[in-house]
Amino acid sequence: MQGHEAEKSSQRVASTTDRASPEGKVDLGGADNIAPIKEGATMEEKSLMEAIVSEENMRTAYRQVVGNCGSSGVDGMEVEELKDYLKIHWSRIKAELLSGTYRPQALRKVMIPKPGGGEWMLGIPTVLDRMIQQGVQQVL
Repeated sequence: MQGHEAEKSSQRVASTTDRASPEGKVDLGGADNIAPIKEGATMEEKSLMEAIVSEENMRTAYRQVVGNCGSSGVDGMEVEELKDYLKIHWSRIKAELLSGTYRPQALRKVMIPKPGGGEWMLGIPTVLDRMIQQGVQQVL
């Protein structure tokens, strides 16, 4: 059963380098506005990214995201599916983060009614992107 769930997760989530923004989803300037790490990155910049993707930091970030039990993003991956997905894809994701080529997915757009009328837009990142954001926050 566990292998089947990992296969299901890997089929639903596209590579970070080849993602389309599904209808009803919105990209609030994330992926297209991120420059890759420059080739001449300083040791400080490289060690910061290494600290972010370290096993201890990412395990802590994972536990935080799972504990928050949030909604899925545009990829439809639920928090419960993240572990199996990471077992298959973490080495590639980590390499993309370290090389500066990782691109977060578009945000899932949810309209929230305001008390006085009207609506405001809430952008929900994918579970994977939330884990990476949490990892960055913990190091910074």
